[in-house]
Amino acid sequence: MEMMKTELLATTAKLYERIYTRSIIIKIIIFTVGFTLLFFYVRTSNIIPEYKLEADRFAIPALFGAGNLIFSVISAFVIQAQWSKWDRLVDANRGEITMFRQLYILSHHFPKDDMNEIRYHIYNYLKTYIDASDSKNIKLLSVRSTAVDNALIKIEDSVFNASKKHPDVGQMVFSYLTRAMEYRERKIQYTNQRLPQGMKIYLYGATYSVIFGSLFVPFNYIGYNYYFTLVVALLAFGVLLIIEDFDHPYRPGSFVLTVRLYQVLLDEIKLKLEQRGFDIGEAQLNETNDYKKIV
Repeated sequence: MEMMKTELLATTAKLYERIYTRSIIIKIIIFTVGFTLLFFYVRTSNIIPEYKLEADRFAIPALFGAGNLIFSVISAFVIQAQWSKWDRLVDANRGEITMFRQLYILSHHFPKDDMNEIRYHIYNYLKTYIDASDSKNIKLLSVRSTAVDNALIKIEDSVFNASKKHPDVGQMVFSYLTRAMEYRERKIQYTNQRLPQGMKIYLYGATYSVIFGSLFVPFNYIGYNYYFTLVVALLAFGVLLIIEDFDHPYRPGSFVLTVRLYQVLLDEIKLKLEQRGFDIGEAQLNETNDYKKIV
């Protein structure tokens, strides 16, 4: 059952990636077609008489170039800030899973019962986190999930109890758990650091101003005119796509946090527990019954 779920998650992730790739291509195609129609409409409808464009042949490119320069500088700063946040988010994600792996490895210094309990609760935490990555509950990953927090508390309780019996090993093991919790807090903070709404509105306005402004740059040859204005428009539109991708780290895209590393560690712990005769199903059933007694 678990293997089927793992394969299903991997298949779903690949499907989302393909859908996202296709959606980007579709967006670019729709944008290109729309821009092409608008371009030839503006050129053939004579909205701005050609003689006026000719009269301002030198002024329009200069002003348009200055506007593009300002837009490029601001976009570069925004993308750099978003990229830096993305790097910190990836580091926090990898740091969390690395600390849990270290905790899983070092738990073998405890007696068998304590070791199995710690490893089981790590397994349960990873499983709870992966379940939250399901498309129906994707928003749970960017906020504080009660289910994930409860699973983390169970790890803390098991490590704390084992540490009281074996303080020499427990102090070292507990430090890894503390660091894992710190990485989780950072991940939640970075995930919720979205681009301010005012800045997003400004970028959208500036982008479409550049796109529409490019329609009125005068050229003698309409082929050159269409090609260069389309390039400028696509570059501006691409800036929006990149920023939107950075701003939603759990949504399928080029910059997306996956649960692949969590799944790898989950499968590793599950295999080790089964090899040592630990019944995961029975442990889950006992937890469910304990919860019902509390409720």
